Amino acid sequence: AARTMDEAIGKAREFAGAVAAREGMPLEDRWIISRTESTASEVNRQLGDFQINEASRALYEFVWNEYCDWYLEMAKVRLKQGDRSPLPVLVYALQSALRLLHPVMPFVTETIWQHLRDRVEGLEEALIVAAYPAGGVADVEAEDAINVATLQTVPRVRDAIKEAVPARRRQIIVQVAPDPSLPPDRKRILVMISRQTSAVNTAISSTASWSISD
Repeated sequence: AARTMDEAIGKAREFAGAVAAREGMPLEDRWIISRTESTASEVNRQLGDFQINEASRALYEFVWNEYCDWYLEMAKVRLKQGDRSPLPVLVYALQSALRLLHPVMPFVTETIWQHLRDRVEGLEEALIVAAYPAGGVADVEAEDAINVATLQTVPRVRDAIKEAVPARRRQIIVQVAPDPSLPPDRKRILVMISRQTSAVNTAISSTASWSISD
């Protein structure tokens, strides 16, 4: 496993130069790259206005809610199928997050950075002298698609499950009906509903909108 990780992370250097293009990447990869760039732009603006609390909040939302809670789970679906392509994207977003977080969490981020340097060639010797991300252009299409497919739907499913009688939650069935016109990569994102809702029985249906039943 460690060798596989090393091989995949080694591609991060080649990937970094092609981030701006994004053509041909899976939707979730485009989304996290876009969120990385958008977050960097927002944090730079807030730090420039001395809004340290707002910058910290934006970074928390990105790292915890978007990178850890969402993209990692999306990446796991492909990784478990033997697809290692998410690993360079995971590294890109992680090293960007460490750079952005360093002014507010210097010691923790520096420690993590040194561990990352053991696996990724070309990173600066210390995070304190590393270039600070300036941000880039957002991928509006990817952000909108992910927002509709998961960020809006999954919380609604979670809320419905919470309202069920605890003893019957294991019997809950989740049915999701993707629009037939959706491209394959967007339909694939719907797998996240089962991953993120703790529902045991999940089915992709062509005849019904999402529903919860016990």
